[in-house]
Parts: sequence; C-alpha cells; structure tokens
Amino acid sequence: MAWRKVLATLNALEVHLSPEVYFEEATRQGLETSIASVRDRLKFFESQGYVSGNQLMGYRVTAHAREKLGLDKLEGASPDMSEEAP
Repeated sequence: MAWRKVLATLNALEVHLSPEVYFEEATRQGLETSIASVRDRLKFFESQGYVSGNQLMGYRVTAHAREKLGLDKLEGASPDMSEEAP
C-alpha cells in the first residue's frame, strides 16, 4: 500500500520525475529505502506498465497504474511537494 500512495502522490504532478524525487517522496511517507532500491523498483514498475520513462528523462505514472491500482481513489494523495518554510 505504501508504494501505491507514493505513486498516487506523484501521479498528481503529471510530469516525468527523477528517481531521486520518488526516493524523497517514499522517505517522506515513512518508507525505509535507498536510492538503489528505488531505481530497481522503478524498473520493475516500468516492466508492469505502472510508470513510463527511464533514468535520464525520469518516470511518469501511467494511466494503466491509475486504473489498475486505483491511484485516484487513495486518500492523502496530494500534489503538494513544496518545502516547508524555515
């Protein structure tokens, strides 16, 4: 469920994002992971049709993922990625 929430949140941005952004969002949501693990997971997600793209141009969540995983229905999915003010 945790990665579904990550995908739902980043899906709302509707752009290609680097693996580092996926890593930052995953850790923000409490997942203990590494950037290498995130890159591997994104490759797996790509093989399943959940994201499209690559390491250079970034990855974007696909319509297939939205439909198959019900990303639009997940609570807490928000496109707010702004940093908090100091």
